[in-house]
Amino acid sequence: MKENDARKESAEATTEMEQQKLHKIKRDLEQLHARRDYVVVQAKKIKDERNRLSVYGKFLERVVTESQQEFLEVPDILNRFSTLRRVKRDLLVQYKEQDEVLERKRLQIQQYRQRKKNEILIQNSLLSERQGKLEEVRGGLKVIQDEYEQERGRVKSINCEVTM
Repeated sequence: MKENDARKESAEATTEMEQQKLHKIKRDLEQLHARRDYVVVQAKKIKDERNRLSVYGKFLERVVTESQQEFLEVPDILNRFSTLRRVKRDLLVQYKEQDEVLERKRLQIQQYRQRKKNEILIQNSLLSERQGKLEEVRGGLKVIQDEYEQERGRVKSINCEVTM
């Protein structure tokens, strides 16, 4: 009986191990199926992308044949395109820098004009004030000249009376 029990336990242990192996193989198989499905989807995406880009390849080949020796191969065109993109980027950076410089200069000019406008207003105010003083002085001078002329006329008439 012990022998039968030992065989039975051995058979049950073997069955349990084989079931665990079977379960692991099923999990591995499911993972492989999932991986295969992913690879198939990615391959389709790559194929679709290749088909979409083949139009550009044909176009580039046509440009090479029609370029009259300007471009010898497709990589020449791609290099030229890369160069043009880089130059465009550099030009945009320069444009932005120049635009910033221009904006600073505009602000400086605006501030300069405002300062000069204020100075002109101050000078006009001073000029007006001095013109007023000049008119006062001229008015005073006119009075003095009139008094002088009267005094001179009186002196002449006195001289005329004395000489007669």
